[in-house]
Amino acid sequence: MRAMLKVLQICCALVGCTHAFSQSPTANFTALPLSACVGTAINFTSTSVTNGGPAITQYSWNFGDGVTVTTQNPSHTYSTPGTFTVTLVITNANGAVDSEIKNNYITVLPAPNVGFNISGFGCTVPLTVGFTNTSSSGANFTYAWTFGNGQNSNQQNPLNVTYNSAGIYGVQLTVTNTTTGCVGTLTDSIVVSNFQAGITAPSTGCVGSPVNFQDNSTAGANQWSWNFSGQGNSQQQNPSFTFNSPGVYNVTLQAQNTASGCSGNAQHQITIQNNLVPTFTASPLINCAPSNVTFNNTTGVAGNYTWTFGNGQTYNGTNPPPQVYNAAGQYSVTLSVTTASGCTGSTTQSNYINIVNIQAGFEADEPGGCNPHTVQFTDTSSTPNPANPIVNWQWNFGNGQTFVGQNPPPQTYSVTPGLYDITLVVTSQSGCTDTLTMNDYVTVGEIDLVDFTVSPLVTCAKEDVNFTNGTIISVPHQPNEVSYFWDFSDGTSTQENPTHQFTQDTGYISVQLIVDFRGCKDSITIDSAVYVLAPIAKFNPSTQLVCNPAAFPVNINFTDNAIHGELPDNVSMTWEWGDGTPNTNIGNAVLDGVNNGNTSHSFSGYGSYTVEQVIHNYTTGCSDSITKVIHISQITAQFTRSNDSVCKNDTLFLFDGSSSWSTPPSPHPLTNWSYAMGNGQTVNAGPNPYYVYTTQGFYNITLTVTNSVGCTAQMSLPVRVLNLPFPIITAQDVVGCSPFLVTFTNASMSVGNGMPLSYFVTTFSDDNTSVTTNSVNQPINHTFNGNGVYFATMIAYDVFGCESTPATVPITITKPTATFTFPSVVCFPDTNLTVNTSTGVGNLSYEWYVNNQQVANTTNPNIASVIPANLPAGQISSIFNLSLVAIDSNGCEDTLTQAVMVSLPNAIPTYGFTGAVLNANGEYDCPPLFGNFEDSSQSVGNITSWNWQFGDGNNSILEDPSNTFVVNGDFDLYLQITDQYGCSDDTTVLDYVAIGGPQGDVFSLQNGNICAQGAAFYAQNLFDVDSIVWDMGDGTFVYNETNFVYNYENPGTYVTTVTISNNQGCQITTVLDSVTVFDDGLDANFTASPLSVEQSDTITLDDLSTFITNPIATWSWYVGNDTLNISNNGSNQTFASDLSGNFVITLIVQDVLGCQDEYSLLVTVIDPILVIPNVITPNGDGVNDALVFSEIYFKNYNVEIFNRWGHLIYTLQDQTGIAIWDANTQDGMPVTDGVYFYHIVGEMLAGTPVDSHGFVTVVGSK
Repeated sequence: MRAMLKVLQICCALVGCTHAFSQSPTANFTALPLSACVGTAINFTSTSVTNGGPAITQYSWNFGDGVTVTTQNPSHTYSTPGTFTVTLVITNANGAVDSEIKNNYITVLPAPNVGFNISGFGCTVPLTVGFTNTSSSGANFTYAWTFGNGQNSNQQNPLNVTYNSAGIYGVQLTVTNTTTGCVGTLTDSIVVSNFQAGITAPSTGCVGSPVNFQDNSTAGANQWSWNFSGQGNSQQQNPSFTFNSPGVYNVTLQAQNTASGCSGNAQHQITIQNNLVPTFTASPLINCAPSNVTFNNTTGVAGNYTWTFGNGQTYNGTNPPPQVYNAAGQYSVTLSVTTASGCTGSTTQSNYINIVNIQAGFEADEPGGCNPHTVQFTDTSSTPNPANPIVNWQWNFGNGQTFVGQNPPPQTYSVTPGLYDITLVVTSQSGCTDTLTMNDYVTVGEIDLVDFTVSPLVTCAKEDVNFTNGTIISVPHQPNEVSYFWDFSDGTSTQENPTHQFTQDTGYISVQLIVDFRGCKDSITIDSAVYVLAPIAKFNPSTQLVCNPAAFPVNINFTDNAIHGELPDNVSMTWEWGDGTPNTNIGNAVLDGVNNGNTSHSFSGYGSYTVEQVIHNYTTGCSDSITKVIHISQITAQFTRSNDSVCKNDTLFLFDGSSSWSTPPSPHPLTNWSYAMGNGQTVNAGPNPYYVYTTQGFYNITLTVTNSVGCTAQMSLPVRVLNLPFPIITAQDVVGCSPFLVTFTNASMSVGNGMPLSYFVTTFSDDNTSVTTNSVNQPINHTFNGNGVYFATMIAYDVFGCESTPATVPITITKPTATFTFPSVVCFPDTNLTVNTSTGVGNLSYEWYVNNQQVANTTNPNIASVIPANLPAGQISSIFNLSLVAIDSNGCEDTLTQAVMVSLPNAIPTYGFTGAVLNANGEYDCPPLFGNFEDSSQSVGNITSWNWQFGDGNNSILEDPSNTFVVNGDFDLYLQITDQYGCSDDTTVLDYVAIGGPQGDVFSLQNGNICAQGAAFYAQNLFDVDSIVWDMGDGTFVYNETNFVYNYENPGTYVTTVTISNNQGCQITTVLDSVTVFDDGLDANFTASPLSVEQSDTITLDDLSTFITNPIATWSWYVGNDTLNISNNGSNQTFASDLSGNFVITLIVQDVLGCQDEYSLLVTVIDPILVIPNVITPNGDGVNDALVFSEIYFKNYNVEIFNRWGHLIYTLQDQTGIAIWDANTQDGMPVTDGVYFYHIVGEMLAGTPVDSHGFVTVVGSK
């Protein structure tokens, strides 16, 4: 079968193309998928090879649609359907070039065209519409509709789709080509109107407060006209309006859907009320505590009332319940109200409620004591008002006695019942009373005996000593009536039976117990109650915190305050420094004296060091230790501010740059950042806070940082807070007709420490424009256009940039609004209708003008007839002015003019070629020829689509495409463009390029039917051919043959390429149809068991090889590169492995025709589990007399045996076999019974190094 010719230019870098080809790379590639729908990404993979030459350095892909890329393995998405030829050109480091061209390689299937029209219109529901399908059609197309209303359809043209409620519905049509599987989808919306204008707003409002009006019209409304009962107008959808006088107002809304032409009107009545001043009364206004006060709301208007009574209580409601005032003082009462219409008011009566209280009080000289007990009471009652003194005292002493008067006589109390309540009632001159009762205030007790015991009597310091209370109290009582106080000389306790550790002194210690029963106290002291043995560790460093030392090392003195013991005692002391340096040991001789353990230590770096003092008193048998942490740290305070000056109420940002010692293992991170803002306030919000100054002035900000060990550092920076400008804007005339020119007066000023004023921005709400002035004397003028209430808003700025609050002046004007829509650019010829959306008061009339000539007076005229009919030659556009004058019922006018352009684009292609030589005849001598194309077209709008046809079958929709020409011939160029407005133009360039080169017909015919099949190859009808190179696809090249047969050694599919060259160096490559060599079914296979073995294990091999056509003749087994000397008949085989490490077993089978196949498996060699006994009995009975391995594990090994003190008693070096140890020392003496430690190091048979150790017990040694 004759192959299609594909051509490619390959430049011969060396003399003689045959030699050059042997050093040239070979281009090839694959793609997946080869057939896809438009928009599907296709992946291209270069399978090019270097053929022993240098590396490939350049890849040039041409996808046949005008796109070229230079990556090695690109992905490409085709945007248009068609069949595309793909070319890959590669270049190696020496400049040698090769290419692969695959004609019609990629098939891109078109997506279905999707489109539909909607028929049916109305402003009410239900609405029934029909859909006309304009999509691709035929037996192989299916359709799926969703209409957004719950209905679906598979019809091509659904006719009756009903919408029962208003709304915007999404309609989606999906078209599927069942032949190709390609899918197209289009989604559009349909507006279903049950059009009604609607207003949502409150029925009442308040003078001076904005009222929010919400459009509640049918969905789709896009134009609104509000009239606030002559007080103002708005075209916003949801305006806010403020009424400045009370009354009843009728608000009207005209809403319209300009797309559907539906419109409606709505009206809403609102009552505007004045704000309120609530009133109330209360009784009584002056009273003693507790006082119940009744409040009465006298406002007389319904609303939401909130009371604040000054006593911490609030109430929401018209009239509150009585309020209780329990403490003396003056209380302010506030009543606030909010009506349903939003009107508010608040009244506060300051110091309205006055509570005057007296207070009963007394004290006793001794409220508790032993039986019998006498108590003297003293009156401590008080009155806050000297004009209202206390005049009566009534006492009840709880012992059956009472007294009337200020100063009662002494009272006597007994142990029975022992607890007495005391009551005093006082009365003031105005009749106010107060009562004080103190329960169990007087207590009487009696203690029989105080005693305790101690265990143990002798103890080391800081060990528990138990104290057992032996106190006897025979009077019936509760346990909580008795309290205990223990004095241990170095501490105290209030437990009944405490446990105490003596930490401060040694020797005999006296202990005291004090018992308190109802104020009756007794005690006992036992001298030498316990004897405490030394030592007690104590020391004081000269400092525990060093911050920012001037230099290292830092020397710290340590004062030994420990109690060592008696002078004859044998004592040692150790200082552990915690910094890795050696400990300091002080012996008994040095310690024979007070503070003789004093020392010092130098620390060489930052960190936290735990210093421990350890004391051993070998005479007493006691030890003690104590630790203290030494911190040496580094800290620096540093911060910046966002500016050294800031406007009042603006945010000042603070940025911390502080640092602290942060190196492990003992970092000292920063833990606290405290910014003192200079105004009495402190910010503790982390390292980078922000702050807002609300008062002008000069402030000094101080940052104090603290790290985790307590080091601090400070830094201060100043800041100036500037006052804001004060804006003042006025206008003499604030009401007028549109257009309305207003002149504003600027009286703004600087206040306080504010900076000089710099400029003023005045914004006008009618058109959202603004004007900037630089002086208060500079006039501000603005012409307001529109209809409604608009605002001029001024903001003043000073030279620093501080911004004032806005000052506003309202301006009221009226005017109709002329609006229409018409395309700004139209194609020629074209037909366009205007859409008039003008608004205004009453019925509007209209006048239409083209270039100042009136052409119509209807609402929506057809302007097509008055568009200029012709354009001058070479001109691509023409402009005319379309004007609309809207006139309202009062004769007010508004004019809108729109410039309209007529477009006629001009398609102009430009191009250039590389990669071939242009001869004197204007023909390029040899393909491939690389063409670069550029769109130089002219258009008034952006060109949005291109259609290039290069004449060689390749097309492109890119703006500036590329194309690789791989065939000879003369070609025509076609370009069509379309701009953003839909206007288009096209042009054709005839015979724009001609390409020559060598010619010939090459093809192959497959023959043979052996293990490796072959084919016959032919080259005929050669013209201008100097050499032929055949690349057989299996790494073999054949030179200058025109008729030969080639046999392939291995099955597979082979693609042969043929390169013909002329004597000018032009080369053309042909890719032939592939040759397929079929496998005859020979399949080598086997299993090996096991696949994980120890050295010398036996492996069983089970042959599983198969064939289809020709029987297997021989089986060859290999381990690595060595042939196994085993049977060659395919039966199951066994062999013993003596290899170390992993190895591969390979089986090669050969059939009767000599065809071969092979299969391999990996075998893993593993080490045996090492087993060593843990007990030996060297008693000479021949059983378990020595420590030995259970089998031979090692190539060689070393043995070390240690006794329980870690002394080496026996060694073996470079041993083989199983012997480890015979329970003798190195000199042959038997060891004693006990536990010994062995250490074995060696190399196992499989080559694995082993380091093993453990314990072995010797029992029954000789």
